[in-house]
Amino acid sequence: MVRRPVFSIYVVLAAVSSLAAPWGTLNSATAAVKKKTKSAPQSVPTPVATPVPAVTQQVMSLPAPASEKVPVDTLLKAKSLARVAEDYDIVTNAEWRDDDFAFVNAVLVRTPMEYAQPKMLDFSLYPKISSAIKKMEFNPKTQILEMIGETHGLYMHSWVHVEHKYLDVIHYEIVRGDMTGFKIDAYLWNRNGKTLTVAKGYLPHAKQLLPTLVALIFKPVSEIVLGVATKNFRSYIEEEYKKEKTK
Repeated sequence: MVRRPVFSIYVVLAAVSSLAAPWGTLNSATAAVKKKTKSAPQSVPTPVATPVPAVTQQVMSLPAPASEKVPVDTLLKAKSLARVAEDYDIVTNAEWRDDDFAFVNAVLVRTPMEYAQPKMLDFSLYPKISSAIKKMEFNPKTQILEMIGETHGLYMHSWVHVEHKYLDVIHYEIVRGDMTGFKIDAYLWNRNGKTLTVAKGYLPHAKQLLPTLVALIFKPVSEIVLGVATKNFRSYIEEEYKKEKTK
């Protein structure tokens, strides 16, 4: 299979963002990329991240101090926050900052935070929901998630460092393989027993990875991918919560 930057970015958007999984939209999102014949596997460099010890459940159950959490009003404008928190909309904004790609994605999940957060970190769920995700394997000792995606003859393979010391803050950074340097920060807030989740992502020099024509449509297509991804995974979490409550 061929590693292609566009597919890698979309899989990362799908699998690492706050509530990720645009399983049904991955195919359309990658349609702009021309398929190529299978190539020999590429060698992968030694990881650059220093392994960190696994955090304890006791620490993870605590909220982050103010110094560790970005205020929600710096991530979303008041109107956007009202759309998410009051109207149950999903807000996704992507933009180019010169050659760099950035996005903000916000959603309200109608479950308590104590239920939603573990589901976000249950990486075993992702391959079960999508045929495009071939592998999501997390090593709790190193806090590294190995992620493999494949669809339409396109392939990606990345290693993601996951930092979740607190209940309401999760940091992701691709430290090896495709899209190295991609960072996503997810923040959670309790809103009357529901979970407000806002993620911000940043990939430096992303435009250099894309063909010119793809770069022109990348921003709107990314917003669609992220929006559908979030809707699908939110629905999954809420349905599972309802099932457990009725037992």
